[in-house]
Amino acid sequence: MKSTNVISNQLQFLKETIVLTNVVSAIALFSVVNCDSNENFEIYKQIFNRGLLQELSEHIEENPGLYNITQCITDIRAWKSDFLKEKWPIIMLDSYGKIPPGLLSLNIQSYGQFDQCLSIDHFYRNDRLIKGKYCVAKIPIPKIKSIYNELSRIANLRNILPKNNGSRLLANDAFGRQSLIMAICLPHTCKMDEIETMLGNILENVGIPHRDKPLITIPENECVTAEPAIWTPTDWGALAFFIFFGILLLLSTGYDLIVKHFKKDTETSIRHDLLISFSIWTNTSKLFTINKNNSKSLKCLHGLRALSLMWVIIGHRYINYLMIPITNGTDILKWVGETGSMAIISGPFSVDTFFLLSGLLVAYISFRQLDKKQCFNFPLMYLHRFLRLTPALAAIVFFQASLSRYISNGPIWNTLTKDMIENCEKNWWTTLLYIQNYVNVDNLCVAQTWYLSCDMQLFILSPIIIYPLLRWRRVGWTNMIFWIVVSQISVFVVAYENEWNKNVNYAYGSQSYFMTHNRATPWLLGFALGYFIHLSTKSNIKINKVAVIVGWIACFVIMGAAVFGMKPMDKNSKLELLMYNSFAKTGWSIAVMWVIIACIYGYGGPINWFLSLEIWEIVGRLSYAMYLVHMFVQYSISFSTRHAIYFSNFNAVMTFFSDVVLTVFMGYLLSISFELPVMALEKIIFHKKKSDVMERKKASIPANLEIQEINVEK
Repeated sequence: MKSTNVISNQLQFLKETIVLTNVVSAIALFSVVNCDSNENFEIYKQIFNRGLLQELSEHIEENPGLYNITQCITDIRAWKSDFLKEKWPIIMLDSYGKIPPGLLSLNIQSYGQFDQCLSIDHFYRNDRLIKGKYCVAKIPIPKIKSIYNELSRIANLRNILPKNNGSRLLANDAFGRQSLIMAICLPHTCKMDEIETMLGNILENVGIPHRDKPLITIPENECVTAEPAIWTPTDWGALAFFIFFGILLLLSTGYDLIVKHFKKDTETSIRHDLLISFSIWTNTSKLFTINKNNSKSLKCLHGLRALSLMWVIIGHRYINYLMIPITNGTDILKWVGETGSMAIISGPFSVDTFFLLSGLLVAYISFRQLDKKQCFNFPLMYLHRFLRLTPALAAIVFFQASLSRYISNGPIWNTLTKDMIENCEKNWWTTLLYIQNYVNVDNLCVAQTWYLSCDMQLFILSPIIIYPLLRWRRVGWTNMIFWIVVSQISVFVVAYENEWNKNVNYAYGSQSYFMTHNRATPWLLGFALGYFIHLSTKSNIKINKVAVIVGWIACFVIMGAAVFGMKPMDKNSKLELLMYNSFAKTGWSIAVMWVIIACIYGYGGPINWFLSLEIWEIVGRLSYAMYLVHMFVQYSISFSTRHAIYFSNFNAVMTFFSDVVLTVFMGYLLSISFELPVMALEKIIFHKKKSDVMERKKASIPANLEIQEINVEK
């Protein structure tokens, strides 16, 4: 009896403590911020000191004929009956979000105790099971509308997120409707339209008139229970698919290790090559063996590729802060206005670097092969390209359309991953056909792979430039310059017609950022540079010292203007903004071209030394796989959060390092499972000469490394 009294006292203390700050009082919060008199305030204050479930239970008792007796109403009555007798009602109440501090700093999302709510599993009087159901209530707060008006510039940054994406739903709640987002925990039998109706009646009883749309919305599709998810046929198919490849990896690796242990001489056997194509041991060796025989002249490209990839990853890390709950939303406004933040906001220039490198390598490798063979099989080139890129991409698309939903959970997991998964279920074909930058562009599957579509299309069109250069060099140069000018004009026209917002990074929007005709200029400039490097292979290029100094100064000035040129845009004229939006990518590309020229011909100094470090070669081999997986890695970290987090440069950078480590690991798994095995199978299918096979074995790296590098795009 004594222990029962102690428990009862503890529960009473918890009740008094929790109710005072319970999210249910969000009803009162809504009322308080709209109250017009002290009398009304006292009414709202009385409601504030109560809880939602108690309010609902008493409302049901006071209005017995108003509602049909549903299982939800029965379970709410059970909650009230057990409140001071059992622990589960207190756990349910304690799981609610509380009115957060710092509302004026836009800390307007309180997600309570997600796991605690779902842990509720109680047999009420040994009669029926009551489980917790976690939902979020959205309560408008008109009085803080002025704060959102101050964040209009930040709202524009949402244009960097694909339309109709789940992340945009949360962004709209945070920046558009001015709603307080609070967690609630209810019996699992409750439907949210039923709860919304009750809340509307409660508010009407205290003088807040009923409206066509509920003042407090609780989306049913954002609720979560502990019930196991129902697997679809696609999910089972994906599981079987990945298990099959996992078995292939184990069998191939086992065979490889057995052969190496007994030192059998099978290196020249096609059957042996086939059996070890999925070997983790062999493929890992290919990835991490430095190629000492490679020409050092192009090694700086490894560094440019790796650093650009890091820029992409950290940029996407900062973008994640626009998609997840944070406690200091107003600090984003301050951050955007800081000079140093331009280094992150200007991250899309890294994409232009990738386009430049891709065009360079296409030209350099293509003409080098033409010099050897005097002919070029374009259909075979296209097939190689497709086989090189598609298996790893298809694996990611299949995973994201199925098993990705089971990787994690949390208050915002389902909301933010729902559209990401649906986009791949519906639009997987546009991704695998490399047309998603023009077809269903607002519903991208594996969003970052729009770049692959652009680059594949440019690769397919490359014979338009290759063939004239091969047959008539002067005509070819004229033709190439013509397409560079046409591409630049296209960018200018789109910039002029769309009147890009001066507070948004250049070229954002589905009508410009993803379109090949607006992204071709850097690729074409890279192609011109690659052809020039090919022509000068046997030449001893000398550059005057004064020209070298001027070149480096101009390079740094142009890069600085491109990266930080947006900072004073609030005071710039429309003409200045138009010129920046039209020519910033071109200027950046020209500056990177100088870096490559200086490094290749011996004028790079410490910059060339840094860009040519051997570590970048390893990162370069993993870069394609890393590019494919990095955003899902970031989503898995960000969308699993249980509470709002604090935004700061320190936190973002620390999380970025976590992103890189996990991305390297996941990229490694993707590469050895799909990328490298398919490359090995392709070489077998197309009957590479034994001498080529033996040379590859000695080097312990993928054959045709440069061609591989063409396809390692980010």
